[in-house]
Amino acid sequence: STPNAVQDWPQPDDLVLTYQYDFLPKGLISRLICRMNRFVRQPNRSWRSGAFFEHGQSELLARARLTDGPGD
Repeated sequence: STPNAVQDWPQPDDLVLTYQYDFLPKGLISRLICRMNRFVRQPNRSWRSGAFFEHGQSELLARARLTDGPGD
């Protein structure tokens, strides 16, 4: 589950873009975290299925939401 350290993100005035996919290859998020770890500025904002990345004034929350199947 998402850690409390990112529960306050985004703020009400933030521009938020959301991408959702019906299929996500297994391990894609963990590979992203490994390759882009230099942008995880606060370790308490990363977990097994997601991470919070920061670069300059930009922030990105990447996470996989586990579901039981279609329509969940």
